[in-house]
Amino acid sequence: MFSQDQLSVDLVIVAGGKGARFGVPKTLLKIKNKTLIKHSVDFFGQDWKTITVVSHSSNIQELTQILNKKIQIVSGGQTRSESVRKGVLQGSGDFVVVHDVARPFPPKDSIQKLLEATSEDYDAASFVRPISSSVCYIGEEIKNTSRENLFEIQTPQIFRRNLLLDLMGDEVTEETSLFLNSGHKVKMIKTNEPNPKITWKEDLELIDG
Repeated sequence: MFSQDQLSVDLVIVAGGKGARFGVPKTLLKIKNKTLIKHSVDFFGQDWKTITVVSHSSNIQELTQILNKKIQIVSGGQTRSESVRKGVLQGSGDFVVVHDVARPFPPKDSIQKLLEATSEDYDAASFVRPISSSVCYIGEEIKNTSRENLFEIQTPQIFRRNLLLDLMGDEVTEETSLFLNSGHKVKMIKTNEPNPKITWKEDLELIDG
């Protein structure tokens, strides 16, 4: 068994979106009577080498007032990759956990499983969930696509910090792909637990309903 205070691990929570679809910053949206940022902060706790929240610049003052003083709050970049990099640079651990604030209910055992991956000599680890719906490709042609062996990549994720900084550069929707494309050892942790992502107003209503 491992705990984050036994290892040199930083935590970065990515919360840099403007929340244009919601009319208010996404990180400050409330679900089940708690803001999305508080859901993440409470889930991960305080026992990390450093904790950094990457926020849109317009939200920093309010977040400073509601979050623990131990938590660093920095302004995000123009893209998600830039925001993640800014957060990672605030730490100094051997590993870094990256999580999106838009996923307020990660699997209960996710912290333990990510930390265990570091003991198994993986350079990165990510949660993945089997795609259960039928899918198709819509482009110039519409093609049926088998869902067999298709998985949704989710946060939280863990990375060897120095490797992550070396690999970053191209814009990606999540950082595991950088390790996969470079041939590094990545553990894909399969889960069937719901880990919903708040993207549209309808997502918020469905989860909070």
